[in-house]
Amino acid sequence: GHVWYLPDYGQIEVWVFAYMAKEKAMMKPLTEGFDFHGAIAKIVWGKESDFKDHYDSYRKRAKLILFCKLYGGGVKKIASLLEIYKDDKGELDIPKAQKFLDDYNTQFPGVAAFQKRMMNRVEREGRIYNPFGRMYRIDPEFSYRGVNYMIQGTCADIMKGAMLNVHNLFQTKWKGCYILITLHDELILEIPLKYHSKRLMHDIIKAMQGNFHKIVGI
Repeated sequence: GHVWYLPDYGQIEVWVFAYMAKEKAMMKPLTEGFDFHGAIAKIVWGKESDFKDHYDSYRKRAKLILFCKLYGGGVKKIASLLEIYKDDKGELDIPKAQKFLDDYNTQFPGVAAFQKRMMNRVEREGRIYNPFGRMYRIDPEFSYRGVNYMIQGTCADIMKGAMLNVHNLFQTKWKGCYILITLHDELILEIPLKYHSKRLMHDIIKAMQGNFHKIVGI
């Protein structure tokens, strides 16, 4: 007598990262609905002669570099994930990986500036605050973690707010609907069949969107 709804935030970390970094070149493919990582790869390496033939490889490169930035990985980690080796002995080609990273930073200076800003703040104060006012204490020796704390922490607070909003919606307008559990950036909701409708779906979407865009600039 029930169905499950599984609404989730599509690429929430990427959205928050792009907007907190105020990187317009990243905002454009997000807001226009393009394949984000493919669009980023085209911006950075689209003029390479083999781009079309090796599109998947370039797309993977763009995706891994972005998430290395999100999680605090450096050029050595990028070389390892992209399997960039000097020879068949397995020695990482750090200069080549650095070239990929430099190409990326040239096209998205806002991202590099945001990373530097977070690191400087951690090194100077030993803490940062996300847009909701939540404080994260970080050892200055590990200042590279600042970006990850800021992005993932902000996304986590957005999800917590969404859970409260959806719960309040169910308590006041759609009684009998429940939140069962969260899974990363996804809610699993139990819905009586009698309520199953586009109207309910739209109400849930509106509740999950909340006013968070006013806080993080989305």
